[in-house]
Amino acid sequence: MNLGPRTIVLCTVESGIDTVFEFMRKGGSCSALVGLSPDASNIHNVSGYVDVAPFAARLGVSHVYVHSYDLSNERDILAIHSLTPEMVVVAGWQRLVPSWLVHLPRYGVLGGHGSPDGITKGRGRSPQNWALLLECKRFELSLFRIIEGVDDGPVLATREFQYSVFDDIRCSYYKAALAMADILIEIQRRPEQSLNGTAQLGSP
Repeated sequence: MNLGPRTIVLCTVESGIDTVFEFMRKGGSCSALVGLSPDASNIHNVSGYVDVAPFAARLGVSHVYVHSYDLSNERDILAIHSLTPEMVVVAGWQRLVPSWLVHLPRYGVLGGHGSPDGITKGRGRSPQNWALLLECKRFELSLFRIIEGVDDGPVLATREFQYSVFDDIRCSYYKAALAMADILIEIQRRPEQSLNGTAQLGSP
């Protein structure tokens, strides 16, 4: 069942696939996965790379390969334009989103980030790894609208999850995927909230 705008997901690492699986399992709608081609020249630089094709087939959605991780290749730009996305979700894409894509979808490009101290105090790489290394008890994950900056767009919603003494980084990634899937469902049901960054959905 389509709950909202035509949504595509940029994803090329395993943690992003978990988010997409949970999002669709809960009733979310994804029209296509966009992933880095196995033939891309810089694939060896992608930590935790996965080929999106088999996952797209399992989910019953289409997939599009791109060859430039920064999405600067003209062929890649045309391929994404052809999907006519109304909303773009970044889930496991280790590059900044280019300006042309920021302004393409009606309801914006959405990304997730967080830290034990929230999004504004936890900018940077590998926040979940650091949370576990520092033996933090909680993690705060936010969905925000991506603008032409680094993690500084308006925050749409935030969820918090707790760590147990048994959690490793794989557990943390999966808890984050569950939390992000819940947020995305709410945003997709009320996409107009993403236009001005005023959703601020509370924790369940």
